Amino acid sequence: SVYPQIISAFEGEDILTPEGRINRLKLGSIVFGDPQKRRRLNKITHPRIMMVLVQRLLRGVFFGSCDIVIADIPLLFESGKLSWLFAVTICVSVNPDVQLQRLRKRNPEMSKEECQSRIDSQIPLAKKRKMADIVIDNSRGLEELSAQVENVRRDLMGRLYGIGMSLLQMLLLIGGSTSIAVSSKFYSHWQQ
Repeated sequence: SVYPQIISAFEGEDILTPEGRINRLKLGSIVFGDPQKRRRLNKITHPRIMMVLVQRLLRGVFFGSCDIVIADIPLLFESGKLSWLFAVTICVSVNPDVQLQRLRKRNPEMSKEECQSRIDSQIPLAKKRKMADIVIDNSRGLEELSAQVENVRRDLMGRLYGIGMSLLQMLLLIGGSTSIAVSSKFYSHWQQ
């Protein structure tokens, strides 16, 4: 847990609830109002988040029963460190008005300005769309979203099983499959 480091880093700030938990809303208003404090918080939290992410990815890749391992990472591109872990990146995007409207609906206790400040602290969605391999537009209804997700699933399964892959991607997949097989064999042997 990074709780003690956060408490120490923000000593003197009123960030605790009466129960002694970190009040994320208060901490958020502090760090989204001060880029230096946001960097301080990120320096504390990001290494731990990365460690947990990598552990879960490795567990999913080497010991999972699924063909695809997916990670939901809101600040993937902002981190500048995580994209290399993934064969494919997907950006789920909305138009800016819908983004602000949904953030306000999810956080009614935040002002419009606080919501906009949080959005402004991230890479603009237009730029993220250009950085991603696949883009899903979540501005429309659930039916349209479901159809897009199904198309992406088919695309990913096609890539996984060799349809539409470059020679380099195919070699990496074969190398990865070999590693997975060796690791799985080691894991099975270790369990006996």
